Amino acid sequence: MWPPNKTTMKIHIHHPALLKIVEETPDGDRVILDNLSSLDEGIIESDVIFPIDHATVLKVTTLPNITYRFIITPKVLMIQYLNDLKDVNVPSPTDQYLIYWDQAAAKWQCKALSAADIPDLPTSKITSGRFPLSRIPTGPDTLILTAKGAGIDPAYQAPLPVYDYPMKLKPPFARYVMPGWHAYQEMAALVAVGRIYFTPIFVTETTTYDRIAVNVDVALAGTADLRIFAWANGLPGALILSAGTVDTGTIGFKEITISHELTRGYYFLAVRCTAACELRGLYPFSLVTSPVPALRISQYINPSFIVLTANAAYSDPAPEITGIATVGCAFLILRES
Repeated sequence: MWPPNKTTMKIHIHHPALLKIVEETPDGDRVILDNLSSLDEGIIESDVIFPIDHATVLKVTTLPNITYRFIITPKVLMIQYLNDLKDVNVPSPTDQYLIYWDQAAAKWQCKALSAADIPDLPTSKITSGRFPLSRIPTGPDTLILTAKGAGIDPAYQAPLPVYDYPMKLKPPFARYVMPGWHAYQEMAALVAVGRIYFTPIFVTETTTYDRIAVNVDVALAGTADLRIFAWANGLPGALILSAGTVDTGTIGFKEITISHELTRGYYFLAVRCTAACELRGLYPFSLVTSPVPALRISQYINPSFIVLTANAAYSDPAPEITGIATVGCAFLILRES
């Protein structure tokens, strides 16, 4: 039965001074109650009750001549059981019963599932592996099911090897690296006192590093503070490792022993000097590739501007970036265990 039965409702309207109640109809307003209150006669009506069994719009006027408009929708009977609908006949169903359409009775009926209700599939369609598409047979662990072409059953085979590109060389000796970088030449570059140089790196697979180092080319009394920061959406983020300081008062290779594991991903190597010494970095005009795209300088793209800088003291997280520098300021290297 659609829609469900509607029922007559009693409309109760309460207001301190009711004057008139009318119903909007296509032929105009129909007065339901009028002259309910009168100040002249000292009559005040605050409550009225009347029946209604259809959707309509009521306009209620109160003293002093203020009209309110209400849209009325009659209640409908709640549907609690399928049998409440005229075209459904479901007497006392039990678990696993099914509902089906009975054309002769023009009703939805309910009955227990029988073998006759299950389609009888040809054996050939089940055993061939196609029904009509390929079905998945059971197979041993660690193998994958692979299609073999039209009209041919799929078959299991060993999975293909998985490679995590890019990969790295693993010679049987310790080596110094700037992860993710490739360079042909190096040069010495003057550092600014108090400026942090952040070099982006990309670690291709989980690796433990046992040294962090810089190479002092022109000495000046002071120190270089070496650290590693996390990658935070293209900027240096949280401090990962504060390795310590090396002396810049003498030339040569200066390294600090560490034991730190970095998982696959991007990071920043950082150095901050207390003296205007010169450290060796990459040569900007040689064949240099970095793990990140170059930056735009004024009107052109200069592939050598990769290193981020901050004229600030170290902090955690890293301080705000204030500038950029060339790959000549990519000073730090790591040694793999």
